[in-house]
Amino acid sequence: MRVIVSFLAFVFFSHNTIAQQCEYQNTVFQAKEKVTYQVFYNVSFVWIPAGEFQFEVFESPDEYFIQCRGKTYESYNSIFEVSDYFSSRIDKKTGRPIEFIRDINEGGYTKFDSIHFDHTNLRATGALGKSKALASPYDLAISECAHDMLSIIYAFRNIQFNDLQGGEEIPFVLLFDKEEFPLKMKYKGIKKKKIRKLGKRFCHLISPQVVAGTVFNEDSQMNIWVSNDQHQFALMAESPISVGSVKAVIKKVEGIEYDLHKKPNRK
Repeated sequence: MRVIVSFLAFVFFSHNTIAQQCEYQNTVFQAKEKVTYQVFYNVSFVWIPAGEFQFEVFESPDEYFIQCRGKTYESYNSIFEVSDYFSSRIDKKTGRPIEFIRDINEGGYTKFDSIHFDHTNLRATGALGKSKALASPYDLAISECAHDMLSIIYAFRNIQFNDLQGGEEIPFVLLFDKEEFPLKMKYKGIKKKKIRKLGKRFCHLISPQVVAGTVFNEDSQMNIWVSNDQHQFALMAESPISVGSVKAVIKKVEGIEYDLHKKPNRK
């Protein structure tokens, strides 16, 4: 389930934030917001419930603190057990990441990664390895607009999708495993989509470029359907992977006033 945040690390990004300037003022997400997604794995045309992951937002006077935890269901653990943790500290004034932590265990594959961003000097320092105890320090140059896997999601939540034209492609930069990936997303416009337990919705459809490797093939085509409202949650994401295919579907929203089952009008 490395797929968990691999899905949502590419869910949103801002035309104004990433393509033109590297900062934004948040008007979309809120402290205490908690969003849960259910992950399904497809094998032989059958979608099997595999686990859940949850994003939660906290705040201090100067920072947002984002946590994401992912875990497979007990019934799925005999197939592939996952226990993942991610966190990101984000500067409230700029929307830029300050510090990122990734601590994962996926079927015996373990990885620990910490990143501290110095945007003034365009450097990132941290430690990467199989565990926190075994992680080796590093120091590398970064691009002006570099984001981590979580900070980019919340920066992208502030996009104005209605300002984009269908077919428009927008670049973004992701720092992952001591390497920068210059990627892009194609906006496909507003499309009607049936979402599990929510019925048919008019959604913003986006297709992000993914990082080819152990999870995604070079030609993997990911599609993500984003709610057409002021919160702009990812309602569903789906993609083929190296073996089979996987999708994540929103399950519940807690901590804020939001009716997941209310259908907004098409804008």
